[in-house]
This record gives sequence, structure tokens and C-alpha cells, in this order.
Amino acid sequence: MASVHIARFADMQYAFNISAGVGKNRPNQRLDVMLVQYLLNLATNESVVGPISSLTPIRPPEQEEDLVPDGICGTKTMRAIAFYQQFRNRNATFSDDNQMGIAVQVKEDGAIDPWRFPADFNFVNSFGKPLGPTFTLIALSYDAAKNSDVKQGFFSQMPKELARILRAH
Repeated sequence: MASVHIARFADMQYAFNISAGVGKNRPNQRLDVMLVQYLLNLATNESVVGPISSLTPIRPPEQEEDLVPDGICGTKTMRAIAFYQQFRNRNATFSDDNQMGIAVQVKEDGAIDPWRFPADFNFVNSFGKPLGPTFTLIALSYDAAKNSDVKQGFFSQMPKELARILRAH
């Protein structure tokens, strides 16, 4: 079942987890897929030039609309997962709080798997060793944490059924 954890690391107040994998050749349990769809919709990359920073959505160029967080891992969700993994491996991101370029490398397998305790939330800068290839969900939580819906804990864009489950845990 989908879950939320208090991370309080850099820009990430919350880290999300799933009970089973989502994507290619995974169980694709409904609430887990719904959570991944929500996070993919909110994932942004921050670029900074001088004093100006801008957030741009991390989504396939052909995807103009948000994914419908319906819990069904269809072709659009599968494409969004694959694109996210490719993007994350080719781009560093920037953190307002720790002023570091974060190098996150993830396994490009078209799937997002749950992370297990103890999770390593110690992102390192682009000069150090990046996260291992199994931390796609932590990276996705980090990229979604830049959105005020997650950063402030509103979760207003989250499907009500999923929000109810996460608040219960």
C-alpha cells in the first residue's frame, strides 16, 4: 500500500513509498500506481541562472496534460516513467535549501520499485557519488517536493482516496 514518510531533508519534507513496483513487468497495484501518477504530475526540474530560478515539468514532450491519477498503469504512465528515468540520468537538479546540484542516477527499466529501510536520503552533489540505481522513487519524491502541493503538505492535487489512505498511516 502507498505510504508517506517524514523526510525533512533539504527541499524534501515527505518521502513517498509504494508496496509493490509500478511500470513494466510489475504488479501495478492501484493505489501504488495512483501515487506514482501523482508524483510524476508534480515532478519538476529546477534550473538556476544567476538570481533567477525556474521550474519546468519533467514529462515527455508529447504529453501536454497531466496524467489522470486513476491507478491504471497504461501506455501514458509507462511512457512518463521511462521518460522520467531518462531525464533524471541526464540532468542534475538544483536544491534551494542546500544549494547543491544533485546528481541522481536511476535504473532505466521502465519501472519504479519501492525503497526499503534504511533508505539513504543523503543526496550528494554532482562531484560525488550519485544515488544508486534502485532509488527512482526517492528521486521522484524529491522532484515532486518542489511543488507547493507537496512542500506545504496540502496534497490537494492528490486523489481523495489516496490522500485518505496516506493520512491514516
